[in-house]
Amino acid sequence: MIGDILSKYSFDPLTLEEAKHFPSFMHRYDVKFIVPMVKLDLLLEHLSSNYRVLVVEGSMLQEYRNDYYDTADYTFAKDHFRGKRPRFKIRKRCYLSSNDAFWERKTKIVKGEIQKKRVKIKGNSFSDIPEEFCTPFTSSELSCSLENKYFRISFYSHQRTEKITLDIGLKIRIEEDWFPLLEDNMIIEIKGEKNRTDFSQYLKSQKIYPLKLSKYCVGIGSKHPEIYPHKLKEVLNYIKRAR
Repeated sequence: MIGDILSKYSFDPLTLEEAKHFPSFMHRYDVKFIVPMVKLDLLLEHLSSNYRVLVVEGSMLQEYRNDYYDTADYTFAKDHFRGKRPRFKIRKRCYLSSNDAFWERKTKIVKGEIQKKRVKIKGNSFSDIPEEFCTPFTSSELSCSLENKYFRISFYSHQRTEKITLDIGLKIRIEEDWFPLLEDNMIIEIKGEKNRTDFSQYLKSQKIYPLKLSKYCVGIGSKHPEIYPHKLKEVLNYIKRAR
């Protein structure tokens, strides 16, 4: 179904090699939205004329898998729910389309900016988290708290000032099974050098508004609803209104 929708539009493709020459967006602002899948056509029509799309191995859809790490009492998730800053996320990210994997640390600082650091994992060596990523904890105090996966489409503005990702089919793993989250919805994330970007203004014109959201915290809230249940309820109510 998604492939059929994508095939309707003529996108200017961007290769991984070309993407390396774009800004890394490791230091940025980001804004997130939950949008019903029925609006995918509308968004792609706008994006096809204003943005380039990343293509890997002939496909615009790239599969991601993330293993998130947290303390035993979910300090990082609770900090997000409380709106604390600075706050952190630590994860192991695998790009299944290119077989690349990285340790990543995201820090949201006081002004709302995102600072991101990453270290590539070589070969199949999934060693411990780099200690410099773990502050204010040590790697021995952190363990895998959540596994999720989804498909992503990545768009880059022609002006090189903005990156937009559409995440589709979000699932979390509980024991041996994968369970869907936010069914019939996609997560849009705008990464840029400022809070207001061209695409965020376009979404506003379509009455699509930002939401404070973390895929990690939605996953933790679904897996462990006893942690700040009212925050998860806010997201679910937003989804109902969006439909």
